[in-house]
Amino acid sequence: MRDFKVKARLAQEFSRFSGSPKAFRDLSNELGITKEGGHHRLYSAKDIRLIRLKLLKPGSQEGRPYRIPPILNFRMTKGGTGKTTIAGNVASTLAMQGHRILMIDGDPQASLTSLFGIDWVNEEITHIGELMRHYYKKQSANVEQAILPIYAGNMLDLIPSDITLADADSWLMGATNREAMFKRLLNTEIAFFSTYDAIVIDSAPGTTLLTNTLMFACNTLIAVVWLDGQSIEAMRVLASNVAELNTAFALSTAI
Repeated sequence: MRDFKVKARLAQEFSRFSGSPKAFRDLSNELGITKEGGHHRLYSAKDIRLIRLKLLKPGSQEGRPYRIPPILNFRMTKGGTGKTTIAGNVASTLAMQGHRILMIDGDPQASLTSLFGIDWVNEEITHIGELMRHYYKKQSANVEQAILPIYAGNMLDLIPSDITLADADSWLMGATNREAMFKRLLNTEIAFFSTYDAIVIDSAPGTTLLTNTLMFACNTLIAVVWLDGQSIEAMRVLASNVAELNTAFALSTAI
């Protein structure tokens, strides 16, 4: 877990506080956000969330929507574009702005997992492929046990990956309605997934059953590209994948 904090000036910006620095300090005191070592006050993602919730209109915090949050799927059919780095930074930035974010590493190369300093070779990993397989076999998925916390207070969590995620295609091949497997897992475990404000997925470059089932649940894909011929060709492949899913399942997927 990373103890990542920012100073008051950034915290005020992240929390969208439009008042004076003194008013921000007074609000911090009211919320019990203490100074570090008695000198400076540093703000965690959880602190910024508390401030943002406090700034909402009375009653607007009540009755959190019991639904799957927005899913941002970083997907590109070509490697080496910086997709994983951008996905990790977008997730971290959203968390530091007070949003609870769940990251899912959907790549057997485990690049997102490694980006956050997790040694997937030596650590016990439960990846999204295992969770879907447990669901498919009507076993308890235990999604919460798969979570690795990155920021305190579940502000930034990760479902990591390792090389065994590559085996997901082997059992998905024989699964009924396999493209909807991830979406069905989300709906079954909605009590857990609905506690997050957004889900960020880092998908593998190749077109596989796994990447298709992760795309099926999403309305938003974020493609990271370079201005070169290979990236343009890769975008055509990705557009073809999306069109095929839209045609087959009448999805409304946006790139």
